Amino acid sequence: MVGDSEDVSDVPTEGNAVMDYDYMTAMLDWLDQHPEANVERLPVSEVFGPTIQGEGPHAGRTCHFIRLGGCNLSCSWCDTPYSTGQHGIPLSTVPRVMVDDVVAQIPHGAMVVLTGGEPLMHARRAGFRALLVRLKNHGCEVHVETNGTIVPHELAPLFDHITVSPKLGAPMRNQHHNPTLGQWDTWETPFCFKWVIDVGRDEDVPEAVTRAVDLSLEHGCDRGDVWVMPEGATPELLARRFTAICDAAAEQGINVSHRLHALAWGDSKGH
Repeated sequence: MVGDSEDVSDVPTEGNAVMDYDYMTAMLDWLDQHPEANVERLPVSEVFGPTIQGEGPHAGRTCHFIRLGGCNLSCSWCDTPYSTGQHGIPLSTVPRVMVDDVVAQIPHGAMVVLTGGEPLMHARRAGFRALLVRLKNHGCEVHVETNGTIVPHELAPLFDHITVSPKLGAPMRNQHHNPTLGQWDTWETPFCFKWVIDVGRDEDVPEAVTRAVDLSLEHGCDRGDVWVMPEGATPELLARRFTAICDAAAEQGINVSHRLHALAWGDSKGH
């Protein structure tokens, strides 16, 4: 796993990954015993909302986003380079924010999406675990968006939904690692696979969608939890392949997502 090395050996873990009262109580007790975790600073690129979740099974819902800095991939097409510590923008430019200060910006009971960068790079940090527990104790519904190369294992019960958005063909930032997808069917936390279909011709869409479905099934995702969507940040670009994507998705018996935030606000930051 990529990320800061810290001693988290005494953090409670959940054997069967079912979120329950005893597990939450154990995590809160752990935080009481480790108050330093609440003031640990995480690299937070931005906290914004209220806005609309634009993609996937929760599209259209009001939510808040917490964008963490750092990523283990180096995608040339990244649309948030300011959060990754790459593309000529050093990670040192991402401010370090205390966990309690992050949670203070989120309304009680809000749907919160952790994104990046790659948020699960920080999964072994005590502060990341403190963030999850504080959000849950704040009544929040906690989602995470990940590229799928880092499986959260014992943290899974603290998420209400996990969206795996693979970035095939993207090189690892550390060239000694191979960016392989993890296996995602080992717990009961709801999750989906969400794929961006970016091809040059309508005729290429069915093959790309078929590959997305095959890889999703191979890595533990049910067909009913596979989503595909077009690439683009303008209505014109999004519409270019959308009909072909819908046709291919219907043929495969999977789901289609648009990008509602892009339709509403384009590529404006903070949405």
